[in-house]
Amino acid sequence: MKILVMAATPFEIAPFVEKLEAGFVKSGTNLYTRGELSVLVCVTGVGLTATVFRLSKILQHSRFDLVVNAGIAGSFVPDIKIGEVVHVVSERFGDLGVEEKDGSFQDIFDLNLTAPDEFPFESGI
Repeated sequence: MKILVMAATPFEIAPFVEKLEAGFVKSGTNLYTRGELSVLVCVTGVGLTATVFRLSKILQHSRFDLVVNAGIAGSFVPDIKIGEVVHVVSERFGDLGVEEKDGSFQDIFDLNLTAPDEFPFESGI
């Protein structure tokens, strides 16, 4: 089985890499193997653009049975403790738009660049 595990920053993926290094053989820069299982770790950089770019480059050359994106998921909710596992079921892009001169923010829906229910959105989510 081939698994790709991604995170935006080395800090977010460090605990996982420590576990891999303890129980797997490092057989490449970020490749860990144990038997038939191989895990490739990728630090993408912060943000949607960096993540999509890195993921696209990797998927052009390799196929995986499972891809996991790990990290804070853009959340700074104090109720979620560091290391706690969550499943993101909806997402709102808080930085997809423009900041006006007065400091207010208008998203792509406010600007009529796309409709809140136009694919891939549903009610702006």
